[in-house]
Order: sequence, then C-alpha cells, then structure tokens
Amino acid sequence: MPYNIGFLLPSSQLYGGVKFVLNLARRLHRLPGFAVRVFCPEPPPLWCEDPPPFVVTDLASGDFGDADLLVTTYYDQREAVEFWGKHKRLFQLCQGYEGDYLEYFVPPDRARALRREIEAYYSLPYPKLAVSGYLQQRLKAFGAPVHYLGQGLEEGFWCLRPASWREKVYLTVVGRYDYPFKGVSESLALALRLKERFPGLKILRISPVDTRAKEKIFPVDEYRIGVRPADMPRFYRLSRLTFYWAEREGFGLPFIESLAAFTPVIARDNPAFRSFCRSRYPLFSSPEEALRFASDLLANPELYWAWARRGRRLIRPFRWRSVVRRFLQALLRETLRRR
Repeated sequence: MPYNIGFLLPSSQLYGGVKFVLNLARRLHRLPGFAVRVFCPEPPPLWCEDPPPFVVTDLASGDFGDADLLVTTYYDQREAVEFWGKHKRLFQLCQGYEGDYLEYFVPPDRARALRREIEAYYSLPYPKLAVSGYLQQRLKAFGAPVHYLGQGLEEGFWCLRPASWREKVYLTVVGRYDYPFKGVSESLALALRLKERFPGLKILRISPVDTRAKEKIFPVDEYRIGVRPADMPRFYRLSRLTFYWAEREGFGLPFIESLAAFTPVIARDNPAFRSFCRSRYPLFSSPEEALRFASDLLANPELYWAWARRGRRLIRPFRWRSVVRRFLQALLRETLRRR
C-alpha cells in the first residue's frame, strides 16, 4: 500500500507559495511507495505544466479520505487541523509567518483578533516545516519541532548559460505591487533612477496580477502579467539587474532565481535574505547605498561578472532533490518520535 500524503492549498493562483507546494507534491508523487494529492477550493492551475493529482474541495469540511499525512499551508486551515488531527498525522508548512503582515492589510483592532487566530493555529502541537532558516527560528517559539526544508529552483535555471553583456538589457522588478511588504514601488523607483544614469537599459515589470492602473506613476518599458514559471529563466537571464526591495519575506524566491541566471540582485537587508546570504552577498539598508553599488556594477563589467559568478555559486544548495530529502527525513524523524 502506498503512503498517502495530502497537501491543503488555499489557492491555485500564481504565487510563489503555491508553486512551492505543487513542485514538492509532484516530486513526492513520483517516488515509489508514495501517492500525493493536492486539495484546493479552486480549479487546477493553468500556469502549471505538470500539476500533481489535484482535488477541488472545501478544505474546512473536506473528506481527505485515505491520506495518511496532511500538510496544511495556511492559518485559516485550523478547523481542518483540529478535526483531522484526531485521525491523521499532520505537518504545518510555513512559507511566511502570517502574523508578520497583518499591519499591511487590516486595521489595528482587526489585526489583534487575527493575530490571536494565527497564534492559535501555530500553537497546535503539530510539527512544522519551514522553507527558510529565518522561519525555522521564528517558529521555534511555538514549542513543536520545526524542520527546515529549504527552497528549490526550477529545472530550467540549472542549465542556463550567462547572456552576453549586450543581450542583458533589462532592469527587472518582480512581485505583487498590492503587497506593500514586497517593496515593488521602492524597487521601481530605484530602477528608474538607475535608468536615468544608464538610459540604454529598459525597465521590465513582471507581476502575477495586473496592477498597471495602480503602478502608472512608474513608466516602465515592458509589463508582463502571469508569466509561467517555465518562462521566467529567460527573463532573468536577459536582465542586467533585478531589484528586490522587500521589507519582509518568508524566503524570497526571485532573489535566488535571479542569481541562478547570472543576474545580480539589488536587495534590501531583511532577516529572510540574511539567512541565506549571510556575509557572502551584499544587502543594503538604504536606497542610496544600493544605488551606488548598482551604478558601480553597470559601469564596470569586470566587477559585474565577478558578482554574477559569486551569486551563481550562492544558489548551489537550492535543489529540489535536497528539499524532498529533507521532507522525507522530517517524516522519518516524526515517525520515530511518535513511537
């Protein structure tokens, strides 16, 4: 009999967190002895070329059938956790602690109530899975074991070769504008200032949703919506720099995707980035400091390629086989711990 795993996913839209779950589920499903399904209230994603088995259901009252292990992915799945935890094994997968982002979306009185709800979910006595070292440390406060998974890069990034200096024409900004903590407006402002100094370059804006009406104060040269993950490597490869001025992140996938394409990243210093950069790659506390570094890179191709090669070396740990191995190790450890 196969070991059945079910992932509970609140959305099938093009988000980094959704992409991570589908990638992990697909790879686990291919392993001998495992059967994996993704349970979601929305239809299967059209942007995913090879989705794992997908079940459209109401997560709160869904019947997860013969699943031996359920992996929850969001704090509002607490009802499912409390019920199914009596019958099945559970993991809580965290790709970003939701309590860190409340101030951006809800008023203070509502934020207090939501924070209690989020803390109640993470306080449930089930093992956690974290995609970053930062989140691993963040979740230890809740008492249950926390297992580090890490992140993985799409296959297309590993076979990339660096584009020529002439081919790399973009200053690229990726992310959702309507999520203020992503720092898209600050990234666009930096890219525009740099373009004034290097007018031959183009600003490329890539967003999972169309927020051009909100972004019209930033004149960009190209705006692309809902780019399929398989197509992202070529856009990063043709970028001379990627700007990522996020104030908060759970991990920050565009950071390592850009580095994998031999494209340096101009990023704000935050705990998630610091957890994998350490002292090996520069992060900046002020826009002026970042702009000076970016200008130096664009004015000096030798310096540019030195940092591009250093960035490429930084992404070596981020392979999907390592993520799958850590997941299986966490499953084994928790199996032994329960005995």
